[in-house]
Amino acid sequence: MTQAALANFGVGQMYGTRTDVANATPIAFGILQDTTFDFSFTTKPLMGQNQFAVFVARAEAKWTAKAKSGVLSGRLLNDIFFGQSLAGGQTVLQPAEPHTASGTNVTVTNSATFVADEGMVYAGSLLPLIEVASSPTAGQYSVAAGVYALSASDSGTSVLVSYTYSITGSGQKIALTNQLLGTTPYFSAVFRNRDARSGLFTTWVFNRLTSSKLSIASKSSDYSIPEFDMEIMDDGTGNIGTMSFGDIS
Repeated sequence: MTQAALANFGVGQMYGTRTDVANATPIAFGILQDTTFDFSFTTKPLMGQNQFAVFVARAEAKWTAKAKSGVLSGRLLNDIFFGQSLAGGQTVLQPAEPHTASGTNVTVTNSATFVADEGMVYAGSLLPLIEVASSPTAGQYSVAAGVYALSASDSGTSVLVSYTYSITGSGQKIALTNQLLGTTPYFSAVFRNRDARSGLFTTWVFNRLTSSKLSIASKSSDYSIPEFDMEIMDDGTGNIGTMSFGDIS
């Protein structure tokens, strides 16, 4: 059997598994968009009296990677980047919920799980009302447990209310805390791509990585695509990983 160059086509597949905690579950970089792997070495030239080096030796090496995922997964973000506490449930923003004051009160739809006020505006003019602690006057409101109180002069007024509320039993939530310097989540990863002609695969296994940067951009008429910057390192045993290439007869 002879070996020939592969013509990888498409973005491939990539999976990560957190390695700094026990019994971690592998997770896919879902709907993978782009991957980049960069290898680099610093070099040390031995110079004499002439212009060109007599000898050049490799010194420090660096291997970095980038991956863009087409899905927003709480577990992927936590396992690959944040490494903090992941729990069930969600905190959800409800923007501009329409209400007409019943007398001087407005009770939001999700008052039973209300978290925080995010503002109120008049529905007609979109001018904001001002929050006060109690006893609101014209153009003001107060709020407690999802019930908004208006002044007598604003009785029956149509308003748009924005607030956050909690959901239990579905979703995922990352509790972000200010951790000590040096706290670093680690993970292993496997990447596979396919030769367009033969269907054979290229598979790279990385024993230990950490993600140093996460970017999530939102655009009008486009998707939010999380992008991870990663650094590959020794796994503590002197090993980095493996690179496997399919043979073509």
